[in-house]
Amino acid sequence: MITNMKLKKRQEEILEGALELLAREGSHGLTTRNLARTLGITEPALYRHFESKKDLLKALYGFVVLKMEGLMKPLEEREDPAPSKLEDLLITLLDYLRENRGVNLVLLSEAIHHNDPQLKGAMLELVGRVQRIIESVISQGMKEGSLREDLDPDTASRMIIGILQATTTFSLLTQEPWCTRETAKEFLKVFLEGARK
Repeated sequence: MITNMKLKKRQEEILEGALELLAREGSHGLTTRNLARTLGITEPALYRHFESKKDLLKALYGFVVLKMEGLMKPLEEREDPAPSKLEDLLITLLDYLRENRGVNLVLLSEAIHHNDPQLKGAMLELVGRVQRIIESVISQGMKEGSLREDLDPDTASRMIIGILQATTTFSLLTQEPWCTRETAKEFLKVFLEGARK
């Protein structure tokens, strides 16, 4: 599991630098040379913390999972009705992706480009963690009666992830502004009209 890792402070700083580099320059810009230059260290110093670029990428997936869960868990655990939680989750995730220039799509392309089973597994774990939190909130809504009881939480959570991915992809390709809070609410309204009792 990628999130069972224990990171040292310097490793976290390196991963933060890698995320910034990915957001600024995309996957082609994430080289050990560029990362070392960005951090003001030498490449050998970088390799003291991560044995290879692949190890750095694996750690980066886990680091992103921890960051996203840190944003999502408090929302999931709030004592609010599920539709309110779903709205806040969607807006929080869209804000995260906007602030990080869609870094999750870059990580996905890295996993596909390298055709590496470990990186693909790490990406699946990242998406799976996000999906489980959304699914949990949808299940809560079914139990409390704010969402239809005949929903399939797996399918519904994938639909919300689809909204996130489509919005991120469109914004990155067109360079148009990311969706606003109002647009995110409208997405969720359309989704919930089919799910609400």
